Amino acid sequence: MEEPEAFGVVVAGSAAVVAVFGVAIFHYNTNAHDVVTVVGAATGVVGTIVGAFFGVKLGASGEKDAEQKRDQAEAKALRYAELLPPETFRQAEAGGQAKVREEVKAR
Repeated sequence: MEEPEAFGVVVAGSAAVVAVFGVAIFHYNTNAHDVVTVVGAATGVVGTIVGAFFGVKLGASGEKDAEQKRDQAEAKALRYAELLPPETFRQAEAGGQAKVREEVKAR
């Protein structure tokens, strides 16, 4: 995730909490219990939304990395397969992995 985007999400969440706090202070004047109740509820909701945003972004980033590593491993396996004799390759395709392992170990 780009830092400006993440910074914007944090600033927007903080601004929402400050706005709720300002409205609660104005509306409830000196009743601290009511102000804390309203701000606490708003903070929980905003915190959950911001946390979910970062969780989704982090998950998408992890998925992209995993796909890239899978593609690299597949390309590496294909390069190794190109080095096998044709008969060994056919056996591997036919499901003779044990035979292929034995032949590779014998080399």
